[in-house]
Amino acid sequence: MIGPLPERSFCLIRHGETTANRDGIIAGHLEVSLTEQGIAEAKFLQHFQWPEQLTLYASPLQRAMKTAQLGFSGHEPVLEKNLRERDWGNLDGKELAHLCPRHMTPPDGEPWTGFIARTQSAITRILLSSDNKLPVIVAHSGTIRVVRFLIGLDYNSSSPANGQPFLYTPQERHWHQHELTPTTDITVLLVKNIKD
Repeated sequence: MIGPLPERSFCLIRHGETTANRDGIIAGHLEVSLTEQGIAEAKFLQHFQWPEQLTLYASPLQRAMKTAQLGFSGHEPVLEKNLRERDWGNLDGKELAHLCPRHMTPPDGEPWTGFIARTQSAITRILLSSDNKLPVIVAHSGTIRVVRFLIGLDYNSSSPANGQPFLYTPQERHWHQHELTPTTDITVLLVKNIKD
């Protein structure tokens, strides 16, 4: 069953660039490697002003797991199987031009509603089990689309950039998406969210 997310702040990051991203290929559940650029994007996460108290989670697909390990060397990511990218079935490995509309079920693939429910369930478990630490989740563009769908933002726009962190904060029954930069004081944003 699809429901709202628990009202607590969390950070979501798309993995670094992969060979599939570079070559315009649908990856889905396929294992694909980070490119040199993707490795650099992952390492660049070390330059952000992360709060001391955080819990790191990642999709078990190598591209997300490796990004988490490279970007947060002091933390071992907790792997959450339901954070995997959408299963595009027979479309996995094909060029992006073959991608079907999001609301349609790809041949032998995962329905959009099933992907939403799976992702929502995983993020809910993470948010409810992170105590007072900021949950930082390294996953996929599809994961970010689902979160945007769940909180009422545009989820059909262009894919989020590889290696780009987003902070999601609930404020007065509405969610806000903050695109983080290395100069963003994340702790100040979190405190401001609590006061507001």
